[in-house]
Amino acid sequence: MSSIGDPRKAMRIRVVLAGFLCCFGTASQADTGTLAVRATVLSRSLCFISGGRTMTMDFGAIDPASTATKTQSVTTSIFCIGNRTSTFAISTDSGLHEFGAGNPRMQNTTAATAFLPYSLSISPASGTIATSLGTTPVTITGTITPAQFQNARFGAYSDTVAITLNP
Repeated sequence: MSSIGDPRKAMRIRVVLAGFLCCFGTASQADTGTLAVRATVLSRSLCFISGGRTMTMDFGAIDPASTATKTQSVTTSIFCIGNRTSTFAISTDSGLHEFGAGNPRMQNTTAATAFLPYSLSISPASGTIATSLGTTPVTITGTITPAQFQNARFGAYSDTVAITLNP
């Protein structure tokens, strides 16, 4: 008797095949995944601080016996390219040695625990620039009051403040 024509052997093959499909599922089973979608919309205008990105505000020598507020200003310009008009906002952080947000202070260059508080203001801090008209002047003013310097330790003080310009 030939094994090819044996109905019992054919039955065993079907049972094994059915068991295989039962345990591993069918080839048409679905799977799911995720797709992250991102985009960045660029500004229609680009604004820049003209005259370089490094400025120095030097209060000079301060006499602790003085009763006059010490004020120093630095003027720079900003310009924008792009649309016919651009809206800008310029701001500063509180420096490297801040005493809480919005309270900048300079550190003594030889006594790391001695600080000299000061304040900064910007004018104009925001506005609109016609890009075809060139630049807009911006003035940053620093102020040290007598109450801040009269009991300060002698010596040189310094700080670094970041200036941010957003179009």
